[in-house]
Amino acid sequence: MSPIVICRPADAQGVDTTSGTGGVNLLTDNPKEAWISGSAAEVAAILDLGSVQEIDFVYLGSVNGVVGTTWSVTYSTASASGIGATALGTTVAVMPRKRRGLMHLLTVLDAPVSARYIRVIVNQGDGGPNLTAGILRAGLSFRPQWGQEWGGGRAVVDTGTRERLPDGGFGVDLGARKSVFQWTFADLSEDEREELYAFTEDVGETVPFVMVEDVGDGVPATNEGTHWCTFDRLDYYERRAPGSSRWAFRIEQWI
Repeated sequence: MSPIVICRPADAQGVDTTSGTGGVNLLTDNPKEAWISGSAAEVAAILDLGSVQEIDFVYLGSVNGVVGTTWSVTYSTASASGIGATALGTTVAVMPRKRRGLMHLLTVLDAPVSARYIRVIVNQGDGGPNLTAGILRAGLSFRPQWGQEWGGGRAVVDTGTRERLPDGGFGVDLGARKSVFQWTFADLSEDEREELYAFTEDVGETVPFVMVEDVGDGVPATNEGTHWCTFDRLDYYERRAPGSSRWAFRIEQWI
């Protein structure tokens, strides 16, 4: 069982794009406020963290990718132009299993690197639509040594309403369908517990972040297991033994 990864976005100073409109929307929390690239060719977005910081993940969310979409990341401590930047390689995007909906593009590094400017390049391939994307973030992940307990899982919530009618039918007001996920971290060390507690103080139940159910070789195992989300119903942690705590969490996806 691969450990759950919580990706904590760093504060960013700005973003620039090589084409299109609405690039600044990549810094908002709402994924529906999108960057419209206006191009199906190779395009790039450059995230400026404002200062050199340690990062070990880069995330581009709510992407209208297609089969064959590829993306790559470079980073630099000094140059927004990409000159002299360090490349993280090119990755084929993980397709949604139902072959519809929006993609999450995420890379998680084995160890942090120092960066200020992060350049994300996306290529939709032959015949792909003009690229749109909703979220661009980079920062540090949280991966506890002993991972999570068995028993966590994902469900679907429907924001619509259904009312039973006298004739046996239903009155339906359609909404959106999205994921919720719950899990429990077991055997958190004191340092891990306090690091996680500080993060929950920062974000509460209203500030979004990235949570990934399963990461293999630095990329998500599934598109559906990657969530732009907020915590839901933050609970108490439990001290199980000296130096060991257990803590249950639940997140709800923001789409």
